[in-house]
Amino acid sequence: MRDQQAVVLGVYKRKMNGLEVKGGSMNIFRQRIGFNQQGFTLIEVLVAMLITSFGLLGIAGLVVTSLRYNQTASQRSIATGLAADMMDRMRANSFAVIDANGAKQNNYIATTAQVSASKPTPDCTSPTVTCTAAQMAAWDWYEWRAGVVGQLPGGQGAIQWDPTATTRRVQVILTWKEAGKGDKNWDSNVEAQATTATNNYNGCPSGGGLTIDSTVRCFQATFYP
Repeated sequence: MRDQQAVVLGVYKRKMNGLEVKGGSMNIFRQRIGFNQQGFTLIEVLVAMLITSFGLLGIAGLVVTSLRYNQTASQRSIATGLAADMMDRMRANSFAVIDANGAKQNNYIATTAQVSASKPTPDCTSPTVTCTAAQMAAWDWYEWRAGVVGQLPGGQGAIQWDPTATTRRVQVILTWKEAGKGDKNWDSNVEAQATTATNNYNGCPSGGGLTIDSTVRCFQATFYP
């Protein structure tokens, strides 16, 4: 009886040590199965980490693209406000655009490159100063130029008579540098349509005396003063 208990106790201890004795031999096959299962688990973890990394990279790309589009929308909103501001100024000072006889006047026809950054005289904002239509136009251009250059990256502005119209129609043109434009992903078809003669990149209006290439974004407003 004691001998049987000793045998059973010995088998139990061997099982506790992770071994199983059958017919006096170790079940090595079972141990190898357990080892292989641990290896597969490690590979699965590595694959999961790799897939997660690709997913995080994709999310990062979406965030960058979203920020870029938000910036573009903000710049377009600024350009719209600047164009509306100048059109309101020209309507308020209409004799500097069209005189009493209906003839075109060129007091506002200029570009940011042609207008000085220095404050003109007299100061038309002073309540004690009475400015002529031409002087008021010079003051409007001084303030508008500061807004274009200060609020838009690489901002340029131009005011011209619409070259395609037979009537008295004015164009207000704004351009600015946009991040990402002009790189290898830029639409080659658009760039192929552009010529030095017309400066017509991405539908940007020709003329106006502006420096226009594939790195700029354009905004144009046409109105009757």
